[in-house]
Amino acid sequence: MKQKSTNNIDNIISKNNNLNDLIMKANKIKKLNDFVLGLLDSKLAENTKVSNYRAGILSLSTNSPAYANQLRFDTKKLLMELKSACNWHSLKEITVKVSPVRGMDIPVVDIEVERTLSDDNATILEQLSEDIECPKLKSTLMRLAKLKHSK
Repeated sequence: MKQKSTNNIDNIISKNNNLNDLIMKANKIKKLNDFVLGLLDSKLAENTKVSNYRAGILSLSTNSPAYANQLRFDTKKLLMELKSACNWHSLKEITVKVSPVRGMDIPVVDIEVERTLSDDNATILEQLSEDIECPKLKSTLMRLAKLKHSK
């Protein structure tokens, strides 16, 4: 017995307007993502993705507050460059969000920081803690004072 052939994907897409709209939006975001990342320096582009474009608002996502800050500084320039491109005249605003982006390798950095305090600052903290009545604050200041250099 012969199995019925299934509809090819083009027929399914053409019959379903919502699916067709979704695919068109995904393609538009992909093109925009490629264009935007081409405007950014390489390190910033590696850690940034276009997450959405709706009603003239472009949303960018990055995996680090430091990269988000850098993007925020560059948004005016980026907005002007995108508006001057032929397909993005309706762009009004760029928002930046910090969130892990799927498909992006997020480096795990293990940094050990040696916390030290100068002898003068340690003495000031110890003297300050003597006049503090709040036990929690007093113990915190004493703990900080113990971080002084040992030379």
